[in-house]
Amino acid sequence: MNKHGGRPLAPRTSRSGRSRGGTSTGIPRKRRDRGVGSGGRRPERSGFGNQIQCVKKVADELTEFGEFGLYRPAKVGPSLVVRGVPEGLGGGRPPLGLSSLSNSQDTPSEGDQADPEETGFPSRVSTKRHGLSGMSTKGRRFIGDFCLLSEQIKRKMAMWTVNLEDGWYLELKATGKWPLFQRRLIDHLTQLLVDGGDVSLVLGVVELAPKRGARTGRPYPHLHIVTSGWGARASDGKWLIGPQVMDGLVVKALASCGIRVDGVVAASNVEQIRQSVKAYLRAYLKKQVDLPSVDTSDGWIELIPRQWWNRSAAARALVDGHYFRLPPEFVYWMLAQRAKLEELKLGIGGVSVVGQRKTLTGLRDIEIEYFRFFSPAAISRAIELWLLYERDPCSFFEEVRACLGKGDLDRQNAEHARAFSEAAKGEIRDWLDILQLAPA
Repeated sequence: MNKHGGRPLAPRTSRSGRSRGGTSTGIPRKRRDRGVGSGGRRPERSGFGNQIQCVKKVADELTEFGEFGLYRPAKVGPSLVVRGVPEGLGGGRPPLGLSSLSNSQDTPSEGDQADPEETGFPSRVSTKRHGLSGMSTKGRRFIGDFCLLSEQIKRKMAMWTVNLEDGWYLELKATGKWPLFQRRLIDHLTQLLVDGGDVSLVLGVVELAPKRGARTGRPYPHLHIVTSGWGARASDGKWLIGPQVMDGLVVKALASCGIRVDGVVAASNVEQIRQSVKAYLRAYLKKQVDLPSVDTSDGWIELIPRQWWNRSAAARALVDGHYFRLPPEFVYWMLAQRAKLEELKLGIGGVSVVGQRKTLTGLRDIEIEYFRFFSPAAISRAIELWLLYERDPCSFFEEVRACLGKGDLDRQNAEHARAFSEAAKGEIRDWLDILQLAPA
């Protein structure tokens, strides 16, 4: 029995000589208080998943609203951004007898041209090579949502970084099987976690190695994989994940690509996530692929990923299970009362550019309004105020004046958030039950 009361110590984060952390000076550092928005407090992440599912239950009961309106129903996720998309803007098929938007804007048809958002090239270039524009907007949004939800169990999460030897890169380039290796690595890790009784939350992102790229000018992709299973043990009593175990998964993934590995493999670095899941991926998310600076001749374009991220089925179920829809009437009210909601310090609004359209005077931006709530408790409070407004507008304005008259809105919102958090814990016993939605 050790000083931890018999609890086994966590495995080493990396092999000798491969540690990535700095040394501690022993001097405690003062934590910075970073607020969100003007005067807003940083949202409490403890029980974050429970709180979102509690809001989702309330939103699902608003069935009498939302059949028709000026705005489309708002799809809201862990980022808590509610977008006001006007009815008829984007999505769906064109009316019967009318041309699609691409034809009406005098652009090539889908059969002649790839999506510029997928390729990163001008719309007139006819190429269908995916991945050349780097991480897609959808991928960034999924990664951000996954990181927010994983904060609740970050002590059980680990970061696995995979770097291959130069010879393996050459074989993957020659065979064009980097996408297969990338996918098989996630599959083998997921199967390992499932066999060990873990929830198998896995998210992998690809980055072009900056040092190797600067030295050779060629693309050398490596993987950063956020995974659950840290501190868990397999049926044989050994650690479920660790450098040696992960190296074995690399060998299996390479074998799936027809690459035989001789000798000892040292391709993995594994460490526990200690501070924040998003902090480990924030630097990567800010990076963009500078394709013109990368030499992709002689077949090296095969090492430019077509898909810059992969996830397990459980990771998708986790994120999808924390999305909900709000009716068009709420969206209209929210945008109309944006100033009041900001005054109550429930969130902050803005305008985002989502595309461009051709006009007689040139290209014009397509803009939509949005409102970003500071916490699930804030969006719950907004729904309460909206229902109050629907019943009696005068009562809503009186409630706002009463809140502002009490002063110290930060304290009021903090008290409401604590009460909402306790209620959510009682309402949602285990927020990870949402993983039962994972497909077989």
